[in-house]
Amino acid sequence: MLVRKLFNRQSFAISTSLFNRCISTSSNRLSSDKEFVHRDTNHNNPDVKFDFTPENYKRVEAILTMYPEGHKAAAVIPLLDLAQRQHDGWLPLSAMNKVAEILKMARMRVYEVNLSQKNNFLKILFPI
Repeated sequence: MLVRKLFNRQSFAISTSLFNRCISTSSNRLSSDKEFVHRDTNHNNPDVKFDFTPENYKRVEAILTMYPEGHKAAAVIPLLDLAQRQHDGWLPLSAMNKVAEILKMARMRVYEVNLSQKNNFLKILFPI
């Protein structure tokens, strides 16, 4: 009985040490945040002004009416799409900040949504 308990403890210790080792050396963990760093440029920084056109503000209001109170943040993807269309096909940092301001949500949440959508699009284009 004592031998069995000792063996179980040793095998548990070995398996957990191997498990921890595998996690700490995974390639995803080592490179996960290296390529997603924003670097300010002359045409893409927080100081560049972005505002929706009056026509697009009407669209923003129409989009927001589709979502009930308390769930307006769910409109983040349609608003990012509208901002991107207005800005000739790309989405500057100031446009994401404007969407966050309209939806009264943290800027970081808008950045995360934009990043996840970009990753999903890249996975469709370049499947592994």
